[in-house]
Amino acid sequence: MRLLLVTVGSRGDAEPFQALTDALTAAGHVVDLYMQPEHNFAPAKPELVTLHPFPFSTTDFYTYAAKPRYGQDHENPRVKFVGVVAEVVSQLVLPCMKDVLKVAEGCDVLVCSSLPRHMCFCIGKMLRKPVGLIHLQPLVPTKAFPHYSAENAVDCILKGGSSDENEQTYWTFEQYNFDFLKEDLQKVVDETLGTDAMISFEDFRSMFGGASDLAHGFNCFSSDLCPAPAEGHIHDIGALADAYIPASFSEPSDLLQFLQELGDGNPPVAIGFGSMPFGQAEAVIQGLESLRCPAVLVGKALANFQATEWTKKNILQVDSVAYPWLLPRCRCMLSHGGAGVLHSTLRAGIPAIIAPLIGDQFVFAKLIDARELGVNAGPMNALTADGLVASLKALEGPRGERCANNARDFAAKVKDKNSPAKLVELLEKMKPS
Repeated sequence: MRLLLVTVGSRGDAEPFQALTDALTAAGHVVDLYMQPEHNFAPAKPELVTLHPFPFSTTDFYTYAAKPRYGQDHENPRVKFVGVVAEVVSQLVLPCMKDVLKVAEGCDVLVCSSLPRHMCFCIGKMLRKPVGLIHLQPLVPTKAFPHYSAENAVDCILKGGSSDENEQTYWTFEQYNFDFLKEDLQKVVDETLGTDAMISFEDFRSMFGGASDLAHGFNCFSSDLCPAPAEGHIHDIGALADAYIPASFSEPSDLLQFLQELGDGNPPVAIGFGSMPFGQAEAVIQGLESLRCPAVLVGKALANFQATEWTKKNILQVDSVAYPWLLPRCRCMLSHGGAGVLHSTLRAGIPAIIAPLIGDQFVFAKLIDARELGVNAGPMNALTADGLVASLKALEGPRGERCANNARDFAAKVKDKNSPAKLVELLEKMKPS
C-alpha cells in the first residue's frame, strides 16, 4: 500500500507523522510525506519514503498571522484565532494543492493533520480516495463536553454529562473556519481539481464528524487524559510520538556526562517550549538558581542567559533532544503543554508543569492540574522567577507525592501501548478494494 501523509505545523505536529511513517514502513508500506523542511526527518527505512518539503517554514506563519482578513472584529477570541489560522492556511497551504494532488494520484490513502484538512478532503473527494485525519487534541464534536476553548470545558470533561449545546460549540467554530477559507479554497479547487471537487460545509460535517465512508478521524491523544468520542469512523488511537526516538538520534555525550555528574539521586528539571516565542530565559534561570535546582534547557530560545558559577555546573542547554530519551532521566518537565511534549512527559512517568500560550495548551494545563498529574503554572508570557519557584514547590509535600504517584500510574497504563502500530492496522483497512 502507498500512503500520502501531509502535516503542517510545529515539531509537535510533525513528529506523530514521522513516528507513523516509521511504523508504516516497518510493515512494508510505501510512504510519501509532505512536511516543512525544518523538521529534518531521517526515516528508519529511507528506501520506502519520499520526502516532499513544503515551500514554507513555521517562521512564515507569523508573516500572515499578523494580518488576517477575517474574524478580528469578533468579540470571541477563539473566532479571532480561527481567523488567524485560516489566513495561514489560505496563503501558505492552499497554493500547494496542485503539487499535493500529483502525489496523491499515485497513493491509496491520504492522511493529514488539522491545518491541511480542507485541502485533503477536496482531493479525496475528487480522487475518491479515503482520507484519515489525525487529531492531536480533542476536536471531534461531542455532546460530552464543549470545545476546549470554552471556560467550562475542563469541568465538563471531569464531571461528565451530555448536551446538544456542547456539540454545537465545535460546529460553530468549524463553520467560521470554513467560511473564512471558502473563497480561497473555491478558487484553488476550481483551478486545480475542478468545480465538482469543492466540498460544501455539509460535506465537511460528514467527513469531519465520522459519518462519511471517505474519511476517518483518529484521536491521537490519551483517552486517560481526555476521553473523546470513538464512534462511526472516529477511532481512539492514543499518542503517536510519546515513545518516538528518531532512527538518526544518538545520545549526546555532553548531556550524558552532565546527568552522570548530577548523580541518580539528583535528577534535573527538563525545560523546553518548542517553537513557541519564549522570552523569559533569565526568569527561568533566576528561579532555578534560587532553589539550587539543576536543569536541562531544551531549545535555542533558552540559550541566552547570564552564566554564573552555579549555572555552569548545574544548567545545561541543548538545542534539541529526543524527549522520550531525556525525560525518564528527569524529575519533571516544564513546557508550553503542546500535545507532543505533554504525552512524552506522561509516558515518562514524571509530573508536568505547563505554562500555556495558545489553543489546546490551556485545557491541557488545567487537566493535568485537576487530575494531579502536575501543575498549571499560568500563561507562558506571564511566567516569572517566583512563579517557577512556586510551581516547583507545588511538586513537594503531599500534593507533590500524589502527582508523582499519579504520573507513574499513568505511565504504567500506556507502557505497552503501540499507537502507531494500531493506526497502521486501521489504515490498512481503509485501502480501497
